[in-house]
Amino acid sequence: MSDCPPASEVATPPPATDAADATAEIARLTAENKQLALEVKKNNRLLVNRRRTFEIIEQEFDARLGLFEALLKENEQQKRFLTMLMRNSVNLVALLDKNLHLVYASENLLSAFGIVTLDAVAKKSHWDFYQMFADADFAHAMLLAHDEVADTGKPATLNVSLDLRHAGNVRNFTAQIAPMFDRDQHFGGELITLDDNTEIVKAQKAAEDANRAKSHFLASMSHEIRTPMNAIIGLGSLMRTDNFDATQRQYFANIKTSAEGLLQIINDILDFSKIEAGKLTLAPRDFNLRLMFTNVISMLRFAADAKSLTLRQHLADDVPPMIIADETRVRQIVVNIANNAIKYTASGKVEVSLTKAPSADVLVLTVADTGIGIKKENLPRLFGRFQQFDLERNRGVVGTGLGLAITKQLVELMNGDIRVESEYEKGTTVTIRLPFVAVSATLAPATKAMPIVQAPDAKVLVVDDNEINLVVATAFLEQHGIAADTAVSGAESVEKAAAASYDLIFMDQMMPEMDGIEATKLIRALGADYQKTPIIALTANAMSGAKEMFIENGMDDFLAKPFDADELNVILNRYLPAKKIKPET
Repeated sequence: MSDCPPASEVATPPPATDAADATAEIARLTAENKQLALEVKKNNRLLVNRRRTFEIIEQEFDARLGLFEALLKENEQQKRFLTMLMRNSVNLVALLDKNLHLVYASENLLSAFGIVTLDAVAKKSHWDFYQMFADADFAHAMLLAHDEVADTGKPATLNVSLDLRHAGNVRNFTAQIAPMFDRDQHFGGELITLDDNTEIVKAQKAAEDANRAKSHFLASMSHEIRTPMNAIIGLGSLMRTDNFDATQRQYFANIKTSAEGLLQIINDILDFSKIEAGKLTLAPRDFNLRLMFTNVISMLRFAADAKSLTLRQHLADDVPPMIIADETRVRQIVVNIANNAIKYTASGKVEVSLTKAPSADVLVLTVADTGIGIKKENLPRLFGRFQQFDLERNRGVVGTGLGLAITKQLVELMNGDIRVESEYEKGTTVTIRLPFVAVSATLAPATKAMPIVQAPDAKVLVVDDNEINLVVATAFLEQHGIAADTAVSGAESVEKAAAASYDLIFMDQMMPEMDGIEATKLIRALGADYQKTPIIALTANAMSGAKEMFIENGMDDFLAKPFDADELNVILNRYLPAKKIKPET
């Protein structure tokens, strides 16, 4: 048997075409492998890049997570601080959501209003919340305020009184309601703070009561002091001195000077009280400035001569004769400053100069003296209240220490300024600048003194509980040819007014049992004819607002004590019937 395989099992070489296909397949596979290798390489690069991206993202995430945790911690801290702030705030605090429902109330608010826990009131409307501890008026006022804040987006403030827990414990609060907005500026709710200012209100009321008491005291003291001053000065003006010898005339002149000095002190105190109350007002009118200045210097010359001082004056040619200003206050400024210079100058001279600023309608008053001067450390206190320096050296100088304080206030009220230069033991110079309105010489009215009223047929009643004041008043009226009737009480004045028809009644303000105001009201009630009778308050009360008070209570005007002859003449001319006044001859 043969070992050769059968013919059918012997391999035959592949045909040539098969070999070519195999080669092509190998080439294709090789190309695909290269392509796959490139894809793998590319994907590996992408994987590396993505891994790096993920690492960056992871790092950023970790950073943001850390920041978030820090912010969360900060927010928690801020929340604790906010909670501590609201818990320890002296104000009562509450928060409302955008629907105006309560979402927070501080512990002191809950305690003040007798509410046990926040849960007891949470989510209540502000209307329901307020009605738990306050009356309907308070709730309604707060409701309107809340609605206004929600509509306008602006805070609101109102003062309210609350009877806490309805227990008769009324407290005063200032309620502030402020809107709250989110980041998009959408309305998100309201913040309420209640500031308990009960003690402040009490202190303010006490201060107002004290101020009223002070004003009442000053008015009373003004009346009590000015009443005898009226008698002294009034009788002094009426006395004849032609039968006095030189010594007696000097005594009498000293009495008048002392009385007028005392009256000036009283007026200083009253002026200062008006300034303190903000009720000192100016009454500008046209007047002869040059004449006023000359008269003041003439008056001051007596005080200077009494101390053997040289008083020099300078009135510049460009100072206008007529200006519009408050003559009384301008005179007061000049007198105060010049008098002060004379008072504090023991020897030497005082120079008073009035000029006009070169480029403006401004008066420049300069008062220079060779007096004691002022130490540098005292200059800042110069215009203080009740200030006097070197009391030992100036022991003999009389005054309130108010003159300069009042002068400074008057100067500022007239939109002027005041400056002081001084060298201790050598002298002082005060410079005051005052704006003014000039009156053209062609427009200036011809000034003519008012004639002395003579009315012998006039029926006049003078009412005063002080018999000396009655003597003074009737003596002044006698100079006008008037024989006045008198009454010593309010009740007697009503009786006399009912029994006779008077053309004019002078009514004392402060009298026992029935004061002048009550008597005036009773006289007005006597009938229609008495509604037109002029009643003039005869008063020593020169406090601010006195005239307005008298007019409000039925009087027509007032005449201050001590009597001023010119003012009395004006009153008679204004209120007596024209047919009762004799024409000037």
